[in-house]
Amino acid sequence: MPEVDDQSQSQIKALINSLGQGFLVFDEQGICGPLYSEACIDLLETDPAGKHVADILQIPDDKRAGFLGWLELIFSNVMDFEDLAPLGPKFFPSTLGRSIELEFKPVLDKKNQVTSVAILATDKTDQIETTEEALRKQNYAEMILRISRDRNAFFLFVKKVRELIQIFASYSQTENKASLTEIRRLLHTIKGGAGSFYIMNMRNIAHKFETEITDLLNSSTQVATEVLSSQIENYGITLELELANILTEHRSLLGEDFEKEGYVRKIGYNDLLAFSKELQKLPEGNAISLNFLKTLVAIPVSQTFLQFNSIVQQTANNLDKKVKPIQFSGEDAKILPEIYENFFASVIHIFTNAVVHGLESPAERSALGKNVNGTIRVTVTLKKNSKTAPDPDRLLILISDDGRGINPEVIRHKLFQMDDRETSPHNSDEDIIQHIFDEGLSTRESVNELSGRGVGLTALKEEVLKMQGSIRVRSTVGKRTEFEIELPYLWSAQHL
Repeated sequence: MPEVDDQSQSQIKALINSLGQGFLVFDEQGICGPLYSEACIDLLETDPAGKHVADILQIPDDKRAGFLGWLELIFSNVMDFEDLAPLGPKFFPSTLGRSIELEFKPVLDKKNQVTSVAILATDKTDQIETTEEALRKQNYAEMILRISRDRNAFFLFVKKVRELIQIFASYSQTENKASLTEIRRLLHTIKGGAGSFYIMNMRNIAHKFETEITDLLNSSTQVATEVLSSQIENYGITLELELANILTEHRSLLGEDFEKEGYVRKIGYNDLLAFSKELQKLPEGNAISLNFLKTLVAIPVSQTFLQFNSIVQQTANNLDKKVKPIQFSGEDAKILPEIYENFFASVIHIFTNAVVHGLESPAERSALGKNVNGTIRVTVTLKKNSKTAPDPDRLLILISDDGRGINPEVIRHKLFQMDDRETSPHNSDEDIIQHIFDEGLSTRESVNELSGRGVGLTALKEEVLKMQGSIRVRSTVGKRTEFEIELPYLWSAQHL
């Protein structure tokens, strides 16, 4: 670099310090000159003046010869600098966990010959972390899509991981390299499978193990064999922990019994019902068809009720109320969902009404000595008739909340406003509150997206009566409300 006077050098130093980047210049011998930016000391973790560039950049011993050969090529000027620059180190190996990007620029004389090289060091940590975070989110989304789309392929992947974990657990020092070759082959398969499902952490773990075993297979030392043998068990533990994390994280997507269920084939609901009707044509076909429906088609009734938990929580959040997850108890009888679909489409109003009308705000509940989290409970009982009885068994469903209850005086006042002449003011409180099922009766003064028109419970009662069932409400002001619903327990596909 051409010599400059002290004043010019001071001005140049002020200029390069203003860049906020690491800046230094080294000569043909690789020695850094006295002119460098203050950021160099922070980013490259050393004062570079008078030091060799290989030492400044912490080039490892096994790559030092290649780096020095690269420098020699640059200063030989036999190749364009633009072609050689990409072959240099891209990042400085920061001990502080930062991503310091390196960029090399030529300093040319009048004959366009390289006389020295400038290095720009830039802290790209935040930018790279942002990019990596975006990539992690993209990979996560891809993983969810891939697992949900190819459940059986994911089951096979998990099965292979389990197989390798078992091999690791039973591995001993007496086994020969053939077994290590099999382990490496399985690791390679798992690495590919993890990559295809965008499970990047497991892919990286499998790659690390595969590399270490490959190095051992290329070595003939007893020491290397003993070292690996001591690590094999840890390999299995690491894989098992990672697999457990994956399955736990995606339990809601895969289901509790994902591994127990094994391969799953998707069959249309209507195809199953059509097959059950064909079964009925066989000798003793009714019993066979019923068993088929109960085993392969029916779902637990709790599954249908608990699906309302999301709307309950959402409604509570909108109203700044708190409510526990819906609590289910009693008999988890299996049902054919299509038979009861209109009922379940309407019974949702009981759950939203419990939050909107029944449960108090956390402040009110606290003042009343109640748990600030309200409770909604579903209890199901199967009432069996005798085998000789012509009527089907019955489902008794109780849905209750521990809110403010229904005030019969408010209902009486509403009925008076509606000019309901058929209702006597002397009717019992329990009879009066049955009018909440009347069309158009609502205790709210305004209509919003949650309630107010007085049609929800009317629709529910109509569906219950269509199924030849019954519905009734009981309430204690300030304590609770309970709906009692009784429905026929229907099984035959002819009811669909």
